[in-house]
Amino acid sequence: MSNTYEARRKLPVKVSMRLDLDDEQTEALRALLDAALRDLSYEIADTDLPSYRQMLRERRTALEAVLHAVGGPIPNAERYTK
Repeated sequence: MSNTYEARRKLPVKVSMRLDLDDEQTEALRALLDAALRDLSYEIADTDLPSYRQMLRERRTALEAVLHAVGGPIPNAERYTK
């Protein structure tokens, strides 16, 4: 089965992207985004510079939106069985 996703960036110029992913690719993307978000949370907590922390929070928000667009986080039980 193929999954199709469209993303739109919130920039002055509208940019959109369309991805056609099969189930395996979708799960790989979800796992990658999930891991990146966990790593980002640690980095945000360890950052002392307020402007850098804010940039990381904005990145986290963007990655969370992409993860939601492709089906949300992988449940813990599934994360470790694949």
